Amino acid sequence: MCTHFGKLVYIVHVVEFQYRGLSYAHIVLKVLPELPFTFIDATVIARIPNDPELADVRSKVLKYNMHSKDHLKKSSNRCNKKEKCVFSFPFDLATTTSLDNNGWVIYRRDTEDDKYVVF
Repeated sequence: MCTHFGKLVYIVHVVEFQYRGLSYAHIVLKVLPELPFTFIDATVIARIPNDPELADVRSKVLKYNMHSKDHLKKSSNRCNKKEKCVFSFPFDLATTTSLDNNGWVIYRRDTEDDKYVVF
């Protein structure tokens, strides 16, 4: 199979359902030639859009894709385990997307508010 990304080597996907019945998918694919991280920065963002043409997207990100900034102030919060967020929020700021030493993706995040964008 050929895509506009290159030759598709494999694709793995799992569809899951949230408690409200909404579906979402985890998708992993490998293409050749491998894509540079600059391609990820141009395609995927973990930031709050500032472009006036994306005002609708910005409002949706702020409403649906933000981790609570006061998540550690509530001991009953499900992400608060021993005063530490189990989801690693807030994330560190990063000027480009990269991999850490364990192979986890560190997405580009430019502002303090971007540290709480759920991706």
